[in-house]
Amino acid sequence: MKKSLLFAAAILIAASGNAQVLRSQMETVKQLPVNHNLKYDKAEKKAGPRQSATTGVYYIAPEGGYWLCFDPITDLGYGHSYICVPAYTPVTLTNMSSGKGFIWTIKGKTASADNIVDGNYVVDGIPTGYIAYVPTVWNENKTDSFCITDNNVYHIRQNPAYEVRVTPCDTIFSMTPVDDHAAYWHNGTAYGPTAAWGILDSDNMYGTGAIEEEGVTYTSFGVEQVFSKPISPLYITNIFCKGNSFSTSPIPSGTTLTATIYNVEEVTYSDGSTGKTAGDQVLATFTATIDDIVGFTDDNKDTRNGKTIYEGNVIFSNRVTDSMGNVSEEPVVIDQEFAIVITGFDQQGVDLGVYGYRITAEEATSPYVSGGALLLSDPSGRSVSWGYSTPIAAQVGIMGMYDFVKVDPSATAIRISDDGTTNTNDTYPGGVYLDEEQTKIIQGAIVTTACPWYDATTGDENYYFDELPEWITGYEIDDQYYEDYGIYVITFQAEPISSANNAHKAAGGRKATLTLMGRGMEAKIQVLQGDAVNAIEKVTEESASKNNAMYNIAGQRVNNNYKGIVIQNGKKFINK
Repeated sequence: MKKSLLFAAAILIAASGNAQVLRSQMETVKQLPVNHNLKYDKAEKKAGPRQSATTGVYYIAPEGGYWLCFDPITDLGYGHSYICVPAYTPVTLTNMSSGKGFIWTIKGKTASADNIVDGNYVVDGIPTGYIAYVPTVWNENKTDSFCITDNNVYHIRQNPAYEVRVTPCDTIFSMTPVDDHAAYWHNGTAYGPTAAWGILDSDNMYGTGAIEEEGVTYTSFGVEQVFSKPISPLYITNIFCKGNSFSTSPIPSGTTLTATIYNVEEVTYSDGSTGKTAGDQVLATFTATIDDIVGFTDDNKDTRNGKTIYEGNVIFSNRVTDSMGNVSEEPVVIDQEFAIVITGFDQQGVDLGVYGYRITAEEATSPYVSGGALLLSDPSGRSVSWGYSTPIAAQVGIMGMYDFVKVDPSATAIRISDDGTTNTNDTYPGGVYLDEEQTKIIQGAIVTTACPWYDATTGDENYYFDELPEWITGYEIDDQYYEDYGIYVITFQAEPISSANNAHKAAGGRKATLTLMGRGMEAKIQVLQGDAVNAIEKVTEESASKNNAMYNIAGQRVNNNYKGIVIQNGKKFINK
């Protein structure tokens, strides 16, 4: 059992209203001192890393890149820390260092200048099945440095080979907004980041319990955790929280806990401080019952303050009931900053404490990382929100994956020949070249996806066309470029319109806008035949800028190491 916690002052935030009032409607009241005994795992004492936010030499993880955590169902994981990102998508590690003249290295060698943009380090888009190593940033004299690996508790305490990597998330992963491998240092000793003891009278960090302040008893009914905007649309199958109970049945039979996904709003408190909190827009609602707990058995028990506790996870699902009364679990797609608010801890018989994660000093300065918040109510129904001044995130995570489907802007209109057998790019007359030497031109719709088109286990399509008009008889998926570049080339077959008296031919041809579907997202492709007019403006080499800058299909400037379709000096080709 790995626990650690540094208790300090706490901020109590109060407002009028009922128990469902969120922090955006609350005001700062005062600070509360917290005095509890500390408990740490015993470990070999070693000097903590000098490189940190305190020395002014460090960087932070990318916005919307979450951390692979121990699986809440199997409790299995890796010694390595993994930052999860979408496949084939460049991400930026922001340099937070003070001063000038910083040096980036990767695996002991000076990093390529192409990876350094505005002083930050850009991780190239990673193909599925591969990983990327994180860099080290040094001060100008190379007397101080920082790498996120320095924070991995398993790297520090067990094996230097345990480090931090960046991995594409192209299947269902369990992820949290902060690293559950990040070490917490106390008196020269490295501990795991779990914070299990809190201010509540139950000793819980979040969850079931109460707190008395100035003669008023506040009862905890919920916990809130903010997540940064995902790098690409986030396909969520489940929400989970980890914690403990004094019972093997933390949720009584017939009782439901609710995990609601809200939008996020900026809030300014009465003392002038600012923060982020759940807004008023409900994006999705997940629920859990006694049937959704994992653990909380004799195999997961420990002792705290002389009392036996049982550890485990609660798994929440989005349950949808159809018109026939059938219940199914439906994933949701989130493409914005969001907050997960779990409520129901104040219900009769619920006995569940939710753990916290100690946020590192570096991540505590990140605009993409937020601490958790207790939601409480007083006897009159007035709501308050409470957060630890020591940065601690709630152990609330998601099970899901990144996904996207994008059509190359210069290949969104495809013209099928009159005989219905061949395709040409109707948007970019110059074509898309296989390489800069222009030895081969690709014809067809060029589609970038975060995952393989076909599921490796079932063979089912992960991406598909919603509907096809009757005159389009089929399509083919060319996957020869996917492994290296994450792109597919789609070509279409159609009924011929070569007859002179064909109605469509006489009417000037025919066209249709096709909808390519992914996991809750879509992209459009226009298909034409005959003399149908393309409504999409054609791109010519003369109209493109010629300044040697290289851009990807999303219009982002990229470096020479970027793999995939790029535009440079008006020419479009696959950069290898």
